[in-house]
Amino acid sequence: MPPGSFDTPDRLVDADEVVNAVRQFVVSRSLTRPQSLVLAAVSGGADSMALLSILHRLSGELGISLAAGHFNHQLRASAQNELEGVRDFAAFLGVPFHSGTDDVRTIVEATGDTIEEAARKARYRFLHRVAGEIHADGIATGHTRSDQVETVLMRILRGTGIRGLAGIPVKRGKVVRPLLGLTREETVSYCRASGISYVNDPSNEDLRFHRNRIRLELLPLLESTYHPGIRDNLVRLAENAQTIMETIRARTGPLLEKNLIQNPPDRWILNASAMDTLDDTAIVVLFGDLFANVLSCDMDFTRVHYDELVRLVRDTRATGKAVSLPGLTVRKEHSRLVITRGSPQDSEPRPPAPQAELALPGETTTPTLVITADVLSRATVEDADLRATETEAYFDRDVVSPPLTLRAALPGDRMQPFGMRGGKKLSDIFIDKKIPASDRSTSLVICDTHDILWLVGVTTSEKCRVGARTRDVVRIRIRRT
Repeated sequence: MPPGSFDTPDRLVDADEVVNAVRQFVVSRSLTRPQSLVLAAVSGGADSMALLSILHRLSGELGISLAAGHFNHQLRASAQNELEGVRDFAAFLGVPFHSGTDDVRTIVEATGDTIEEAARKARYRFLHRVAGEIHADGIATGHTRSDQVETVLMRILRGTGIRGLAGIPVKRGKVVRPLLGLTREETVSYCRASGISYVNDPSNEDLRFHRNRIRLELLPLLESTYHPGIRDNLVRLAENAQTIMETIRARTGPLLEKNLIQNPPDRWILNASAMDTLDDTAIVVLFGDLFANVLSCDMDFTRVHYDELVRLVRDTRATGKAVSLPGLTVRKEHSRLVITRGSPQDSEPRPPAPQAELALPGETTTPTLVITADVLSRATVEDADLRATETEAYFDRDVVSPPLTLRAALPGDRMQPFGMRGGKKLSDIFIDKKIPASDRSTSLVICDTHDILWLVGVTTSEKCRVGARTRDVVRIRIRRT
C-alpha cells in the first residue's frame, strides 16, 4: 500500500506539531473523556491512517483506548488489499480491528441513492453497529478542514439553512472529528513524515462525483479567479453558523431535556406545545439534536424532512397525522408528538391485552399486571382522597355486582363517566380527554356483571361512586410488572 500522490504537499510537516495541534483541538472541544473507548473509522486513505496514528499517540495522555473499524463497499478491485493494509497497521499499533462489508451497488439499485450516499449510509450503519457491540463511547472519523470547505460550498450551491451552513459538526451524537483543524495536505504530509503507507482512492479524481467536481474544478477556479482566501472564508462561515447554532441550543437543549420522555425502548414522546415559542429554525435544530444525540439516526434526513416536521408541529389540526422519516415515524397526537422506530407499516404487533377475573377481596396476577381489590369500611377511608388516579380507584360496594373482570376496551363499549348523567361511548371519552390514538388500543377496563366500573387511568363510573350513604368501599389498585 504505497503512499499516494493526491494532494501531496511540497514539504513535510513536523509530525509532532500535527499531533500537538490535534491534542489541543480534542481537548478544547471535549471530544473524548478518560476511560472511554473510541472506534476509529479507517478506510486506508491518508486522512484515516493519520487519524488512527495520532489517536494512538495521544491515547495514553487522553486516557482513552482505541479500536479500528474498516468497511468494504465492494466498489474496487483493490478493496481486499486496503482491508489488509488497515488490519496490518492496526495490528502494528496493537489496536483491535473490526471489519464489515456490503454490496453498495446493490443498495443503489434498491434505494435509488447515489453511490456516494449509499456508501456513506452503509459505512455509518456498520460503524454504529460495531460501536454498539464493543460498547464504544465514540466514533472518530478522519474528516478534515478540506472536507469542511467542500461540504459548506456544496450546501450553499444546492440551497441550505443555518444547519447546512454549519457544515460538518465537530461532534454529533457518538461521532467525533478530531482532524477538522487539519487540511488534507497536512494529513498526507504527516503520513509521509511518519512513514505510514496509505492508499490513494482513484475515485477521488472521478469527475462524475459532485464532490470531486467541487474540489477539483470549482474551488480552484474560485480561488484563482475570485478570491484567494475562499477556503478560509468558507471555514469562517461554518464557524459563525456553529456559533449561532449553539446560541439556539441554549434554548432548545433544556426544552428538549424537560419535554422528552422515552416510553418503551423504541418510543419517545415529545410535548409539541412546548415548541410554540420557538421559531422554525430553532425547531429544526431541536429535531436535529434529538435525532442525532438521542436516536443516533439523523444522517439520512434532508431539508424536506425537517420542513415537514415544522409543519406538523405548527398545525393545530394535525392530530392523527404522521411524518415518515428514514427509519422513524413522527405522529401528532393532540399536544404531543409520538416518535417510533420504523414506518407506520413496520410497527410490531402488540402483545395480547391482559384478561382476568378479579379476586374480591384478594390479589390477581397477570403476565404484566398485579391487581389488588380490597373491601374497606367507609369509616377507614373517611379522611382519604377518594378521587381516582391512574393506578387506584374507589367504588360503592353495595352497587358493585361481582364477579369483577379485567379486559381490553372494545369498540362500542359504553359507560357513565364520573360526574355525568348519561352514558357515553369510550371512543368519545377518549376524544374528550385527549387520549392519544396510540394509547387507546391498549386501554383496559374493569367491569362488573352489568357495567364498566373503571376505564383504567381515565375515569370511573358515576353509578358506583362513593357517597354519603356508602357503607363499604371497594378499592382497586393496579401495578404494572
